Amino acid sequence: MNTSDMTGGLSRKPCLAVVRAWLDGMHRHDVVYCHFKSNAEVAAGLGGITDMDVLADRRQKEEVTGQLSAAGFKRFKTAALMDYPAVDDYLAFDGPTGRLVHLHLHWQLIAGEPYLKGYHLPWEARLLAGRRLDTKCNVFVSEPEAELVLLLTRAVLKLRTRDRVRSLLGKAYFQGGLLREYNWLRQRVDRDRVTKLAAEMLGERSADLIAAFLQQGEIGDGEILALRRAAIPTLRCYRTYGTVEARLYRWRREAHNLWGRAVKRWRQPLTVYRRGPIDGGVLIALLGVDGAGKSTLEDVLVKWLRWKMDVMPVYLGSGDGPRSLTRKMIERAASFVRRMKSRPADAELTDAGEGRSVPGALARASFARRFLRCLLALTIARERERRLKQACRARGRGMIVITDRFPQNQFAGYGDGPLLGELIAASGLLGSCARLERELYERMVRIQPDLAVKLILPPEVALERKSSTAAEIVRLKAAAVEQLEFGSQTRVVSIDATQSLEEVVRAAKKAVWDAL
Repeated sequence: MNTSDMTGGLSRKPCLAVVRAWLDGMHRHDVVYCHFKSNAEVAAGLGGITDMDVLADRRQKEEVTGQLSAAGFKRFKTAALMDYPAVDDYLAFDGPTGRLVHLHLHWQLIAGEPYLKGYHLPWEARLLAGRRLDTKCNVFVSEPEAELVLLLTRAVLKLRTRDRVRSLLGKAYFQGGLLREYNWLRQRVDRDRVTKLAAEMLGERSADLIAAFLQQGEIGDGEILALRRAAIPTLRCYRTYGTVEARLYRWRREAHNLWGRAVKRWRQPLTVYRRGPIDGGVLIALLGVDGAGKSTLEDVLVKWLRWKMDVMPVYLGSGDGPRSLTRKMIERAASFVRRMKSRPADAELTDAGEGRSVPGALARASFARRFLRCLLALTIARERERRLKQACRARGRGMIVITDRFPQNQFAGYGDGPLLGELIAASGLLGSCARLERELYERMVRIQPDLAVKLILPPEVALERKSSTAAEIVRLKAAAVEQLEFGSQTRVVSIDATQSLEEVVRAAKKAVWDAL
């Protein structure tokens, strides 16, 4: 069985440039490391398809981290109840392909049951001493004999009571990826060498069992159980938790993980359940006129980052997206008044409050229409403020937040700004509503994004893509996007939205990665 058999052809992907830069630096500086797990899929890992699991000599930690930084890798913070000791999470962005690369950097061999990994196997020096160069991928990997013993040890330690029950019910434990890896390694090992290593690492009785497995060719749950009984006396001294402590801690971590998955099905949690930037959360705003591709770009970026990180998408516009019941009722009432056309200006106002109405129409509209417009504008402002506060909380808790649009108070009447600017000097109830709206937006703009991505699109192109908006409003919005200013803490990146989607996405990914 060759490597492509293990990965369905994905392993044929070439080594990404960012990975090759890191490996070349490691080789030039004689840094000792080896890819020690799932070496059948090492090419897929180098190509950004799967994760990489690399063991490095902790005595060379400064050199290893230095080479990672020089190549463009960044360390990310794993959620507390999903983290494991002596394992660092690194991610890198490959510019030519736009892919993310995920590296698990191991300083010690930590293994064991899921959600705990309560064993430290002191075999690091043995694996690093026996490493060999994979000439096809130009990467150091562990010798197959040591990898096979480690694979069986990991399988033994991962075995839980529930796995035994499932096995009795007909669902095999040692199958799928474990079995494929075992068969791949079995065809590449020297049996005498495996037996010798197993005796040193697990004891003579375990070594005899492994030799018998290799001889018979087949291995199943019965053999794994027998190996567990033979190896546990040796492995017990490597435990890092007591029996009761381990079970309670494992249950707590598993419950945390399951709760996070359940919550994500019905609402967006504000808690990091996987990993986020080690320097804290990041708030990213996508700006542009209608038709510039903000929503499409947001979907692409969220999917791209969610592969490994906690990402929260937030819609801060007033058109599409969720609406409160109050807003729906006001919009229906406003639509009814507009259809009556008591005044020509009533028909010039939209219901959504997106700033697509004709300038000056609000001041000319009937009192009923102006009053409903004020209620709608205040409702939209309240909704935006609530969503923006939620985004700010998520950023403060270490998440990556990507917003479609962002509120501003530099341009009134359009561009996600205040909608009641024409009434700001009015007296009575309508003027009070306008001034309250202005206060809401003044509060909102105190929250600034870390990165603002402006999708620059000429008005004529925007009109071709979305012709439902008045040409005058499109020109105003296009100018507002370019002229909109942020505080000194915000990095602004402008992208030509007339380019192909692939080019826009690549530029946006680069900007986002630089902000993390």
